[in-house]
Parts: sequence; structure tokens; C-alpha cells
Amino acid sequence: MKIKRYLGMILVIGVFALAGCQSKEEVNQTKKESVVSSEVENDNVLASKLLKLVKETPSSEKNTSTKKEKLRTSSNGVEKYVGMSGDEIEVGYKEYEIPESWTLDNSRTVLEDVDVVWQNMTKYPYYYQMYMLPTYKGSIANLEAKRLTENDLETILKEDKLDFIKTEKIEIDGLTWLIGIEIHEADGACRISFSHMEEAKGSFSESVIVSNLVFGMEPVRDDEKEAIKSLEEQISIQKKVLSSFSETKTETISVE
Repeated sequence: MKIKRYLGMILVIGVFALAGCQSKEEVNQTKKESVVSSEVENDNVLASKLLKLVKETPSSEKNTSTKKEKLRTSSNGVEKYVGMSGDEIEVGYKEYEIPESWTLDNSRTVLEDVDVVWQNMTKYPYYYQMYMLPTYKGSIANLEAKRLTENDLETILKEDKLDFIKTEKIEIDGLTWLIGIEIHEADGACRISFSHMEEAKGSFSESVIVSNLVFGMEPVRDDEKEAIKSLEEQISIQKKVLSSFSETKTETISVE
């Protein structure tokens, strides 16, 4: 920047003015880069804090009232028709239990047993999205499918538009879950993702279970004690919900 100023002093007015404009642009660019750098640093600090919280918070042991729900497994592109008419198919699903206090968010839910969002409207609102993803890539029918492994999990989730700042694997009730942290500055929100790839046992209903916990960013970033305690409780409950998933069952549904 100093070199440009010295050069500007010995150049003609027009060139000096142009150099001045370039200097302002560079200053503005530097300021923008500084802001972005600061946001990235702040996001990394917050993500580390959230990851630590998830790792250290145990599964809830409270005997709260619950209700049983269903979540359909991925078909992995395979449809099993039932009967001669071909108007019914067999689908896989898992049962799980959630607190009675969770209510359905109709505006964000795609299908209640496929891609569902539950909400807990406390002082600090929380949203819980649940769905399943395929564990096979390619066409099973054409014998071109590849069974993906845990090493592919982050790639699978990134293709599903989950882009984590930090990740780590933890164990919940004997199963390995990948924890991913996202910070969305524009929305003022954080997302903690819990993802588990089922073991390969030769079934085409084997899936990646995904459960996202979404909540407001600022109270947690500001270290509000009440907000941190509330989030700990939600993480604890989330872990208990994930532990409640049953083995895969099947049912017959009508083809729409």
C-alpha cells in the first residue's frame, strides 16, 4: 500500500486518481477478508464447543412419557411388490420413541414416516429432523450397485447438503454415530447431526439413519448458562431417542 502511495505522488493526476481507487478497493477487500476470517474463527470455536458438549453429555436416564413413531428405511432403489395386482409394495421401517412434548412441525415435514421434523417449543426452540439415506450407490437391479461403508459416510452426507465444520465419531448405546457440526451465520442457527450407517448384512433395506438437531446460535455462543443447560438436556434426550430405534420391520403399503 505504501509503495502505491509513493508512486502516486510522482504520477500524473489521472493515474494518481486511478491508483487511489484501486487502493480503496484493496482496503475494502482486506476488510471483507478480515470479517470472513473472524467469522470462520468464531464458527470454529463454537463448533468445537458444541462437539465437546455432545461428547460429554450422557444419554438421558429420565423416565419421561413417550410416544412411539415409525421411520421408513431406504429402499435402496429396490421395490418389492406384493400380490398379483401389483398395487402394493413391502417397505421397511424402524420404530423409535420420542417425548410426548415433541410436536409435529407440519410446515417442514415432507412425510411423517419418511422425512419428519419434530419441534420442542421451549424458551429456546429446538427442531429435530429424522430421515434415512441409501447405503448402496448405483443400480441394484442392473447388478451395478456398490455397498458403501462407514468410510463413505461423510461423502454421503455432503451429497445430501450437509457440510460440516467439525466431525467426530462417538458411541451411543453400543453403536457408532458420526457427529457433524454446522453453523449457519445467515440464519443465526446451529445444526448438530447424528448419523449412523447400519451394518452390512445383505439386506436392501439397510440405511444411514440421520437425525439433525437445529437451534438458535446466539444464546449458546454468548455462553448463557440457561441456554447451555437447556441444550445439554436436548442432546441427552436426542441420544435416548437414537437408542430407541428398533430392528427393521416390514409392512405393506398401497402404491400411489
